[in-house]
Amino acid sequence: MAPDQAATIRLPDKLQFSFFAFQALEFARDRGLALPFKSAVFNALWVHGKDIAQLSTLQEAASEAGLDADEMARALYDQSYIGRTLAALYMAKNAGVTKVPTFVLGRTTIVGWHYYEVFQTVMEQQGIQPKPSSVPANQGD
Repeated sequence: MAPDQAATIRLPDKLQFSFFAFQALEFARDRGLALPFKSAVFNALWVHGKDIAQLSTLQEAASEAGLDADEMARALYDQSYIGRTLAALYMAKNAGVTKVPTFVLGRTTIVGWHYYEVFQTVMEQQGIQPKPSSVPANQGD
């Protein structure tokens, strides 16, 4: 997690069931909006403390990402993406993923959310240096 996001993060008060959200992500992927949808779902869960297993939460995220929320709801109701979602789940399980999020950086696996510095340290240990900042000096402070 980026340091500027740490203050806004809220830990969920219950275990989240994300399979429904992953089906919705496949819907977003087909429309070229996977990244904005993932960001909206992330914020719904980790910033606003919403339940990502609820259709209403996913519809809000869909609208925020520029998707047709009603079309997505129909696709979820029809289970249009359940096959692809199950295939992705099995592929992740076979790759050793047991929790979300899981990041694989070279030969290092990082499970759970962590501060940016953890990822930076792992990358540096693997000989990868960060790209120079595009923020002019004294303007990023």
